[in-house]
Amino acid sequence: MAGSSSEGMLLQSPDSLEPPSTMSSAMNSPRPGLSRANSLSFTTDVDDNFSGLTLLDALVVLDSHLDLASRNIKKKTYEWKTRAESTAIQVKRQAEEVLNQQRRRRRKATGSAASGAGDGQATDGFTDDDRIDIDRELLRFREKIQKRVSAVRTKWKDQRVVSLRDKISFFFGVELVLLSALLVGFKPEWVPGVYTALSAYLFPIRIYEYRKKHYALFLADLCYIVNAMCLLYIWVFPGSPILFVASYALAHGPLCTAIATWRNSLVFHSVDKVTSLFIHIYPPFVFTVLRHLYPNVELKYPL
Repeated sequence: MAGSSSEGMLLQSPDSLEPPSTMSSAMNSPRPGLSRANSLSFTTDVDDNFSGLTLLDALVVLDSHLDLASRNIKKKTYEWKTRAESTAIQVKRQAEEVLNQQRRRRRKATGSAASGAGDGQATDGFTDDDRIDIDRELLRFREKIQKRVSAVRTKWKDQRVVSLRDKISFFFGVELVLLSALLVGFKPEWVPGVYTALSAYLFPIRIYEYRKKHYALFLADLCYIVNAMCLLYIWVFPGSPILFVASYALAHGPLCTAIATWRNSLVFHSVDKVTSLFIHIYPPFVFTVLRHLYPNVELKYPL
């Protein structure tokens, strides 16, 4: 019996040789547990939230933004109208003050005209220095009035008059959003052609406007180079894997981050802002379609 007990003690694992206090504390301490309930519930919540989005919801959101923009425009027009009216009232008051000052000077001068006729004064009561000062004040006053009136007119025209180009840009921007969504769902193979047609329309306008404003050096930016690379891959080198990887990475990297960095916004009545957003958002959109949604992509674009 003694031999069997000693052999049993020798066959015990090294963990059984720990002191009783440490063993009891390890047995009594609760074991940490991992739960996936939060992650599972999060994913189901996300799926439930985004599963009901339709094109109608997007149109409702777009309509609300357009309503908000129209309200802001009306508010601005009202502000400029009230400011123009207040400026006109101030101009009238200043003109009346200048006329009153001239009348007072003439009254004072006529009172002392008889006594000061032999002291180098004219018969109307004004000396040569007085006439020069009055002429200078009138010129300054006229220049101030002209500047204020011209500034109010330009602001008024900017808020009230909507040019034909802005109307065309508004219609074009709204239809472009709807067309892009419909192409992804029904005809993804048309997306490269639509991208090329839009580039052929918007890029000459951007080049003309920037050359007119002496902003030609901004056309050497990375975003224009990436767009040129995308067009070269689509129509000239469709079988180049290096050009595809470079265009895909630059489109989904710097161009996408530039939308938030430069605060590009979809303002439908501004051709410049629509062009800026198109330059940054359409290349990643096109290459996402080529990579994931284009039917039989290996026949035309062997990746």
